[in-house]
Amino acid sequence: MATVDSSEKKEEDNSPAPVGNGGTTERYTWTQTLDELHVYIPVSPTLKSKEVSVKLSLQHLFVKIQDKVFIDQDFLEKINVDDSLWTLETSHDEKFIHISVQKWSGQMHWWESVLVGDPKINTQKINPENSKLSDLEGETRTTVLFRLFTG
Repeated sequence: MATVDSSEKKEEDNSPAPVGNGGTTERYTWTQTLDELHVYIPVSPTLKSKEVSVKLSLQHLFVKIQDKVFIDQDFLEKINVDDSLWTLETSHDEKFIHISVQKWSGQMHWWESVLVGDPKINTQKINPENSKLSDLEGETRTTVLFRLFTG
C-alpha cells in the first residue's frame, strides 16, 4: 500500500488557489468559470490573423501559427463548439490568441486542465465566483451545500 509523505501533503495543503481558477503552461495561460474556459496564447506583436488557424471540435483543439502546429491535442472534456470562438487581441502592448470555450452543456464543474496531458490544478483550491445556489446543477449544488455544512 502506497503512503503519502507528510511533507508532500503539507506542501499541497499550503499551495495557493489557482489564479483565475486556471493555470499556466509552457504554451498558454488559462482561466475558467463553471461554464467556460479562456485560453490565452502569447504571440508576436506583428502576427496577423491570417497567419493563425484555430480549429475547435467536440473534444479537440488545433492551433497553427505561421505554418507551425502549436497545439494539436484533445480537450480534457467535451466542449460546445457552436458557442466557442477565438480572437487575436492586443492588451498593454502584448498580443495573444484568446480562445473562449463553452464547456459541454450541463457540465457546470471545474476542469483540472484544459488539454489532456497538460499540468493539472487542484480544483479543491478554487475560489468560485459569486453565484446563486439555484444557478448550479444538482451535483455541484449538493457539493457546495455539503462543504458549507461540514466546513
